[in-house]
Amino acid sequence: MKAQPRSHMEKAFETWFQDFERALQGEGSTGRAVLAIPPRLLALLFSRRRVELLEALERERVSSISELAQRVGRSVEAVSRDLKILHKWGLIRYERRGRRKAPLLAARSIVILLGEG
Repeated sequence: MKAQPRSHMEKAFETWFQDFERALQGEGSTGRAVLAIPPRLLALLFSRRRVELLEALERERVSSISELAQRVGRSVEAVSRDLKILHKWGLIRYERRGRRKAPLLAARSIVILLGEG
């Protein structure tokens, strides 16, 4: 019997799980951080606009905060404010490019903690 091709979602989940296992075991870095977030903070951290920024950074690199703001159709001030929050939580990092700071994804896997366990 021929194996069914895996869906995009199945492949993404498998990749996420492998990264998560490596992070838990302390194995070599894959360049993907794992961030654990309590559920009560999810809605505060992941507003629609912040998720939009993360998705934009995942799709394509940008050279500055102003370039990212232009791509998502928002003001530089609003994007900068949201990036500061995402940076504080370890979801993005900055790379210096002359006088500019280029935002980059720092975390690709997020773990939701459902208990203090």
